Amino acid sequence: MELDDFLDHAEKSVTTIDTLEALRLGGKEDFFDGPPCLQHMCSQGAISSDRNTTLFNCGVYCRKKWADDWPQKLEQMNRELTDQPLPASEMAALQKSVGKKDYFYTCKQEPIKSYCDPDVCRTRKYGVGDDMPDAPKLGGLVTMLSEPRLHFLDVTGRRVQLSTEQLQNQTLFQRACMDQLSIMPPTMRPAKWQMLISALMVNSTRIEVPEELTYSGQFKDHLRMYCTSRIRAVQAEEVTHGKPWTEDGFTSFMIAGLMEYLRNRNFTHYTRAEVTEALKKLNGGKDAEYKLNYRKADGKRTTARVWRVPAFEETDVELDVKEIPNDIPF
Repeated sequence: MELDDFLDHAEKSVTTIDTLEALRLGGKEDFFDGPPCLQHMCSQGAISSDRNTTLFNCGVYCRKKWADDWPQKLEQMNRELTDQPLPASEMAALQKSVGKKDYFYTCKQEPIKSYCDPDVCRTRKYGVGDDMPDAPKLGGLVTMLSEPRLHFLDVTGRRVQLSTEQLQNQTLFQRACMDQLSIMPPTMRPAKWQMLISALMVNSTRIEVPEELTYSGQFKDHLRMYCTSRIRAVQAEEVTHGKPWTEDGFTSFMIAGLMEYLRNRNFTHYTRAEVTEALKKLNGGKDAEYKLNYRKADGKRTTARVWRVPAFEETDVELDVKEIPNDIPF
């Protein structure tokens, strides 16, 4: 609204404390054991918009809580919680929909979506977690930002270590619980499992890890070993044989030689394209390709297309050697 329109609207909406206290707001006790979205929406006053959707979810709650006489409970909510109750024909159609076998709360649809609180809802007896009364309680997800990721999840008060694949796949999650806790949690509908894990991840605790526990850190360690190990080239032309050559503060090498070195050490997490991007980062974002000019054994000069990075500092440890006189017997 424009400011003048807003002020006019505000003046027309002025009320008194007595008027407010006289209103019958849908008490929060109505859904104390059900979805917090319904509890919140019905505490705001009589339902006037999205009546069908809201009452459908009320019907799901009623069927969960009162298995025998839920239609009568739903009709009562229709009369007491709406400003204009649905007519009998619409109520009959609504009850038929709720009575279907695959009924469930419409958590991802408005107006429910705007008031959804999945963490609280899972703790309610007739919330989204009621489909499995014997299911263990899940919570307290902790994720280590290593590569690959490592997760720790509280299952009935005990901690389970999981990979991302185990966290995503219910069958693998069951196996992890069987191995670590000697229990086999029942499965739930895939969509519900996805919602549960998604909510846990949003509120998870994330722990930073040392660089060496990431793929980039592991790659740097392998590259350092490759560039400083005993396979180093003695002459520049040996780069064509897969050996690294260090000169003027840079180490040059053929990409094929580096890839072979990584494969021999079972580092297969990076493709060739990802390796070249990592090399570029080590060069401060500059292109790591280079034309190495060198003299061959026959004295002729030539060039080779190589990749290069700033030379690594030597990490060899020098030990003092004690001289032992030859005349001392062993």
